[in-house]
Amino acid sequence: MQWTKGDYRVTTEIGEFDFDVVHQYLSEVAWSPGIVREKM
Repeated sequence: MQWTKGDYRVTTEIGEFDFDVVHQYLSEVAWSPGIVREKM
């Protein structure tokens, strides 16, 4: 499933996720600091 609005796109296609980017973000935000990639 995919939604697009302007420059933004939301998808549920796991093959399109950039897990390096997701992990970097999650490891820096307040609610999941230091999360290890294997837990994502």
